[in-house]
Amino acid sequence: MNEKGKLSDRLKAARLFRHISQQALAQSIGVSRGVIANIEYDVIRNPQELILRSIAHSLNISETWLVTGGVLWYGKFQKVQVKIC
Repeated sequence: MNEKGKLSDRLKAARLFRHISQQALAQSIGVSRGVIANIEYDVIRNPQELILRSIAHSLNISETWLVTGGVLWYGKFQKVQVKIC
């Protein structure tokens, strides 16, 4: 694993940071809870771009960070660098 972690780790970290369940996130983007679980458990390694964009929007995070592990923006003004081990 590289120093920025995996998409699955970043998704779970962002979801937990926002205190959102897999079910609630899934409902907010119109997919089943299983889709979110499968991404978090690394069963789905390359989700569709529309799903990634919807997840990022729903969690108020950067799609780029979600996919690559770059800089993460929470909200409009707070810039946060997150490192997942």
